[in-house]
Amino acid sequence: MSKQPQNKLLEFSMNIPEEGRTKNFRKFMETIFTDGEQVFVSPRLFGLGDMVAFMACSVDAEPIVNRKNHVYVSTEWLVKERPEDKQIILKIEESAKNSYEKQNGQTITTTD
Repeated sequence: MSKQPQNKLLEFSMNIPEEGRTKNFRKFMETIFTDGEQVFVSPRLFGLGDMVAFMACSVDAEPIVNRKNHVYVSTEWLVKERPEDKQIILKIEESAKNSYEKQNGQTITTTD
């Protein structure tokens, strides 16, 4: 079980190339949150609906981020739920943590 984020969350966008986008891709899916330790992404990137992910995280007592009526789940939980996507999830996680370190933990928003 992941813990609730302890630090302020950094919000930023990643660029998903066209070939990596699903047919149901939406711009909010590029938003990522991190507190430097945990990383939260849209479950829709990996074929899970917001409500399904919300309910599963509730049952598993996992933290979520809710922003503009969209759910974002921890990459730690997502790796357990989608082991076939582990490599890309860990790559996203590493990139987010590196971005957090570059900002020295300051909360910035690069999404609208």
